[in-house]
Amino acid sequence: MYKIAFFDVDGTLLNTEQKVPQSTIEAIQQLKHKGIEPVIATGRPPYHMQELAEEIGITSSINVNGGIVIYQGEVLFENPLQKRAIDNAVEIAGVHGHPLIFCGLNDSYATVKDNDTINNIFDFFHWKAPLFDPAYYQQHPVYQIQAFCTPESRDAYQSLSHVRTYPWSIKSIGFDILPAGNSKASAIDQLLGHLRLTREESIAFGDGFNDVEMIQAVGLGIAMGNAKEVLKEHADYVTKSVDEDGIFHALQALSIV
Repeated sequence: MYKIAFFDVDGTLLNTEQKVPQSTIEAIQQLKHKGIEPVIATGRPPYHMQELAEEIGITSSINVNGGIVIYQGEVLFENPLQKRAIDNAVEIAGVHGHPLIFCGLNDSYATVKDNDTINNIFDFFHWKAPLFDPAYYQQHPVYQIQAFCTPESRDAYQSLSHVRTYPWSIKSIGFDILPAGNSKASAIDQLLGHLRLTREESIAFGDGFNDVEMIQAVGLGIAMGNAKEVLKEHADYVTKSVDEDGIFHALQALSIV
C-alpha cells in the first residue's frame, strides 16, 4: 500500500559515526525493488547531502526544511526567505555577535571569516567550508539561515516575523531560520500532490524536532530509537536506534520489506 518513503538524514540515515549503516542501504534497495520511492527529507541544503544521496541511490529530496524540493534530479519547488526577514536576522546577529550562514541553492555563505565554531561544525559533518560573503543575500535567494549561538541567546530572535525556527538536534550551538510556511510536511504535501499520491501511501522516518510535522503528515510516521521524546510521542511506531539498524528493523517488523 505504500508508494513513497521519506528519510531524515542526521540521526536517521546517518549514525553517530556519520555513516550510513549497510543495513539501511540494503533496506532502501529493497524499497526501490518493491516500487516504493525513497526521498531524503532534511534540514540540509542540497550540496550538503549530495554524496550521501549518491551513496544510497536516492535522486529525490526535500531540502532546507521544505524550502527546496527536488524530484529525480530536477527542482520541483522552492520558497526562499523574504529579504526583510533576512535584514532583521542580520541586524540581531550583529548586535549579539552571532555568526550566520546563508544557505543558497548551490553553496553556503558566512557573515564572518574563519570562525572556530563554524569550522568545527563543518569539520564534524565533513562539509566544505562556507564562502565569506556577508552581503550574499542582497542579490541572491536564501532558503535558510543557520544561526550560531547558545540556546539561551536564541530568545533574541523572537521578534522576527514571517519566519519559523528549528533548534539543531545534533549540536546545541545553533538553529535554523526559515520561511514561516516551510516545513518538511508542507514539502511532502507538494510532492504527494505532484505525484498524485495520498498521505496513506507514504511513510517517514525521523529523529529531531523538525520531524514532528513530517511524521504527522504521512500515513505511517516512524521515530528512531534515538529520537527526541516529543517525536516519539507523535509517532505511529518507535523503532530501534540508528546505531542498531533502526530503519531496517522497522521495515521488517512492519512487513514493508
